[in-house]
Amino acid sequence: MLKNLFKKKITEKEFWSWFEKNSDDYFQLDENNYDLLFNKLSLQLSKYHKNLTFEFSVEMNQGKREFIISAEGMVSAFPAVIKLVEEAPTLEKFNIVAFRQRQNSEQEIYFENIVLHTKDIFFTYRKINKWIV
Repeated sequence: MLKNLFKKKITEKEFWSWFEKNSDDYFQLDENNYDLLFNKLSLQLSKYHKNLTFEFSVEMNQGKREFIISAEGMVSAFPAVIKLVEEAPTLEKFNIVAFRQRQNSEQEIYFENIVLHTKDIFFTYRKINKWIV
């Protein structure tokens, strides 16, 4: 916890300046450098906002890789994602995307002898006006 007190916060401009300098490494990802590069990027993102996360597309789209910045569902971090993506420079090799996008493909989850398909998973909710203690 004390370690976090001494972390220097960085601005959007500082983050993107760092990313631009290192963008070739992230464009040419391979199994041999994932851990090192992802740890460095996680550190830089946490200097901007502690709850941000990221992912890169595996496939290229018109010669570009997607760089997705997300808040992992942490609503309090949504403004940080939006601001960081809005401040992103135009990058030759990346499309910067705010939040993970809905996927249209069918997904399956396997657990022991159970298979769940996308169509099998749903949710519902109801608003509760009182806190139950």
